[in-house]
Order: sequence, then structure tokens, then C-alpha cells
Amino acid sequence: MRGRYRAWQIRTVLRNRLAPGAVVLMYHRVEVSPADGLGLAVSAAHFREHLAVVRALGVPARLAGIVAELNRRHVTRGVVGITFDDGYADNLLVAKPLLENREVPATVFVTSGFVGSESEFWWDEIERIAVATGDDVRDLRVRLRFLAPTELEAELGRMRAAAGEVRAPRPSHRALTAEETARLATGGLVDVGSHTVTHAALARLSPLAQQKELVESRRALERIVGRPVVSLSYPFGGTADLSASTAAMAARCGYQLACANWPGTVTRDTDKMRLPRFPVRDWDGDEFAKHLGAWLVGRRVLASD
Repeated sequence: MRGRYRAWQIRTVLRNRLAPGAVVLMYHRVEVSPADGLGLAVSAAHFREHLAVVRALGVPARLAGIVAELNRRHVTRGVVGITFDDGYADNLLVAKPLLENREVPATVFVTSGFVGSESEFWWDEIERIAVATGDDVRDLRVRLRFLAPTELEAELGRMRAAAGEVRAPRPSHRALTAEETARLATGGLVDVGSHTVTHAALARLSPLAQQKELVESRRALERIVGRPVVSLSYPFGGTADLSASTAAMAARCGYQLACANWPGTVTRDTDKMRLPRFPVRDWDGDEFAKHLGAWLVGRRVLASD
């Protein structure tokens, strides 16, 4: 990054008074050398630049702090919250030291059923299988994402058998262990939230199954980190995965805030159980500054920008 985001900084500061609200960013993985066919990984070098841009253009804040203001029907303009979904080990090993270096808080939403697992997350496993079989990984993800957990495991078993010899799970894609999840929550900079037990699309489950996913994940994570877990990220988090009844269920299960997966700023009228987020890609600092600057002033990034 060679400082070209300076113009975005000046424009953002000048227009910040007109900004519509806070911005919440959504990451998944931060890797030293990302090998990523799904677009979920940001390199460590780029993430370091992203944090510098967040410091330059916005005001880093805890997700809980944004919601505390939201409860008072006020959101400070220019505030930026950082979140991670799934619970990859690199969130601790790579991302947390970079967050600490810049003193930028974050929330990591952990899929409790994968904590300590020797397997990859199912979407990473099908990518691995697709490489061996020549299948389209994105088509497989669409086909499998709405299956119930037992149906998904059965389908994965059939895919493994059909693929034959497939290389072992990649250490670069592994989930956090219980001990690592506890370490992630130490120091007060990173909060641990729930991403359910199995990463199922909640709105496709029965009310009882949804409740089980929400309650069991929260309890498991609270045992690990030794403190209340009150934040949630809905798996997939789109409109097909998140109904009004699902959001109401999450509130009844004790969650005080929850993140969706659609773009938008957080304003005083935003539903705290359906917080919008902007997905972040493996952009360099200049490209990220262009996007963040636009989001902070409430506009889309156009191809000509």
C-alpha cells in the first residue's frame, strides 16, 4: 500500500457528518499464503493494510458497543466493527496478533460443533473433493447448503466414497481447538460469539431444531471461554436462511445481538437481531480503502471508481 487511500481519507472525513451510520465488516479467514477457491481468505499482508485503513478512515469499535448505542437509538457515524465467521484457527494464530498490533477489536463467531474437529468445515471439504473429481464446487455448495445436518453428513459420505483417495484435511483450513478458542477470548480485545452448532441454515429447520442449534452452541462456548456468549451470526445469513421467527427465536435463547449476511450500514432504525454486514475480499489496502470509504458515506462502489 503506497498511500493512495489518502484521498479517500480526506473525502470520508469531510463527508462523515452525512454518513448514515456504522459499518460492520465480515471476514472468515486470514492466512499467510491463502489457498482459497471459495473467496473466504484474506492474506495476512492485506489484512494488516485493512486495519491501517480502518484506523485512518473510521473509528474501530466493539460490536457490542455499536449495539449498545443502537439500543439508545443512536449510532455514531464512521464507526467500524470487525467480525469473523466460522471459527478458523488462523483467527487466533494470524488475525489476533495483527488486531492487537493496531488495537482494533473484533468478534469471532465460532461454530461450536467443529471446535477441535480433525475434519475441515464441510464447504472446504467439498472444495477438496471437487478438485479430485472435477466437479463444480459452487454448484455443490448450493446443492448441499440447505440440507439438514444428518442429510449433509450422509451426502458427504457418498461424495467421499465416490472420490476415492482424497488427500488429508489441510492444516491451513482447520477449526479452532477448545484451548485456542479460550485463548482467542483472553485479553479483552476479541469477543467470541456463536455461529450455531453445525452451521445449518436455521430458517430451514424446525423451531425445535433451531432452538437446539442456538442453545447448545451458546452453552458449549460459554463453558470454553468462561463468560457469557450473547452475540450470534446466522450461518449463511441471507434472506433465505434467516426469517423473522428465527431472529425472534435467537432473542428468546438469550442472544442480545445477531449478524446477518447482506450489505448495509447500521442506523438507529436497524434491527439489532439482523445487523447488516459488508463482506470483505482479498483486496490490497488501496482497493479496500475505496470500498470502506464508499460504505462509510453510504454509497456503492462502482466499476468506474
